[in-house]
Order: sequence, then structure tokens, then C-alpha cells
Amino acid sequence: MHVFIIILTILCRLKIAELKKRQVGDIGFINTYLIDATQVKFHAADTEANLLRSLVINENKDIILFPYNFK
Repeated sequence: MHVFIIILTILCRLKIAELKKRQVGDIGFINTYLIDATQVKFHAADTEANLLRSLVINENKDIILFPYNFK
């Protein structure tokens, strides 16, 4: 599971680098440590609160990245 988080983090950083090259600098993303498949499945209320908090923090961003791949 940790390998997937590392891969998603790398992909997110690559996307951030790509957006900065296009001069899109105001980028937000949802933290994969707060919201993951286990949290969604077993702690739905906590997940909802964390997602809402992340969206409020990033409300003024041009782009918000969701680095997730749920099955």
C-alpha cells in the first residue's frame, strides 16, 4: 500500500512540475495520507471531514489535484 502512495506522490509532483512549466502556479492537492481507500471504506465520516477541510484550504487554487486510484 505504501508503494502506491509513493507512486501517486511522484505522479502528483510531476503534474505540479508540468503545470508550473505552463505557468499555472496556484496548485492545491488532496493529501493522500488523510484520505485513502481504507479511510473511505471504514471511516466515512472522518473521510468526509478531511475532504471538506482540504477543499476549504484549497478553495482559491486554480487547480486541485486528486491523486487517487480507487478500485
